[in-house]
Amino acid sequence: MLKYAEYTRHSLTEPILNVIVYKKVEDGKIIGAFRFLYYKNNIIILYEDDSYKGADLIEVSDASLNKLIESIRRFYDEENDDMSLIGEKALLDEVVRKIYPDEEE
Repeated sequence: MLKYAEYTRHSLTEPILNVIVYKKVEDGKIIGAFRFLYYKNNIIILYEDDSYKGADLIEVSDASLNKLIESIRRFYDEENDDMSLIGEKALLDEVVRKIYPDEEE
């Protein structure tokens, strides 16, 4: 479920879009999180579980909107997980439209 979305301008060295998928079990407990960092030329995907021992680098790929959507869908379960997005308006809106195509703004 989309829990939070915020438009913001990135500053120096920050990603253009930051997406966090919180992995949850049926009782709502957060057991881990995937972070998708969208930069001008790369997408970086990190994962950390609830042991708080530090994040693992899952993947680095060339930046494209289609690749970002594909990556989010690979790890996101709309029935159980929560998602938050912070980033540039045009990119954030496009990601939300593609992840939730049946919902109107």
